[in-house]
Amino acid sequence: MRNHSNMLNGLLKKRKTIVELLRIVDSMIKVEKANTRVTCEHNCTHGKGCGAEHVISELEYIQTHWYEEPYGCTGGAMWHEGEGNFICPSCGHRNRLYNRPEIDVLKDLFKSKTDEH
Repeated sequence: MRNHSNMLNGLLKKRKTIVELLRIVDSMIKVEKANTRVTCEHNCTHGKGCGAEHVISELEYIQTHWYEEPYGCTGGAMWHEGEGNFICPSCGHRNRLYNRPEIDVLKDLFKSKTDEH
């Protein structure tokens, strides 16, 4: 019985160590993702970008929204999330992220987030 208890305590200690290592690795992954670079690019809505690259953790993420008009007795009259945008600090160009899903999924790692209605 005592041998079983010692084994269990040893396993629990190893588990605690592994959980702590995973927390550290997750933190390291988050830092690496926050260092993802995004390029200021041309888009048909806002014109030509300058081509500068910026780290997303230094940018503001702009969450656009669009309004659905009311219809019928219970339909519509609500806001929906649209695409993400960011403003290039180098040239002031507004960049759209609708065609860059690999960047858009990292919106929580931008320096800040603004909702735009």
